[in-house]
Amino acid sequence: MIIKSTNDDEIYLSDEDALAGYKDKNGKLIVPANTYDTIQVRKHCIIVTKGKHMDELYGLLDPEGNEILPCMSECNYYLCEGETTCILMQHGQVGVINLAGEIIVPLMYDFIHWREGDFAEVEKDGFRGLMTKTGEIRIPIIFDNVNWDEGEYVSVEMDGRCGMMNTKGDVIIPLVYEEIFHFGEGWGRPIPHDHALAKRNGKWGEINLKNEVIVPFEHDDWHWD
Repeated sequence: MIIKSTNDDEIYLSDEDALAGYKDKNGKLIVPANTYDTIQVRKHCIIVTKGKHMDELYGLLDPEGNEILPCMSECNYYLCEGETTCILMQHGQVGVINLAGEIIVPLMYDFIHWREGDFAEVEKDGFRGLMTKTGEIRIPIIFDNVNWDEGEYVSVEMDGRCGMMNTKGDVIIPLVYEEIFHFGEGWGRPIPHDHALAKRNGKWGEINLKNEVIVPFEHDDWHWD
């Protein structure tokens, strides 16, 4: 029996179900029988595998069952950006492709945090940076940690010291603090967009993005009255 879709939700088929093939909700044959060991139907594509466990090979089809990428060794896909792009992992390296199979970001990174918005955090050889969704590096991959808040500013850390940069790669607040947050709340009040919470010499305070002290560094916790 060929498994048939009944709604637009994600469908995952394995073992005998996957070997039976897949039809869409209108009864159109999308994946013939005896083709793949698993079939994962998503909104904009179909992820398929051949083989079992350690020998599993991943491939990618369009919604009509046409092959975008063949099943490849040590390869996996993680859908993102409204399921129109994929994080591609192969042989321990990570890149980004679109659903036409075109490489957007080459497979050269150890980790990519691909979120909504224009930028993604990347990691290579234990260091982190920030790039655009087209692969342009904006913050060099030299930091121990990078945290983009989906706005204009990015907190960065190097050798235990933290500061702020913008998404153009300019240093806004020098790396002189033990911790820094450009979002959140103090006790019972929001932190303005052009302010940050920071920790210096074991005490918390509040600064603006000109690195001017707004609340003195005299609090044991970043929640204060």
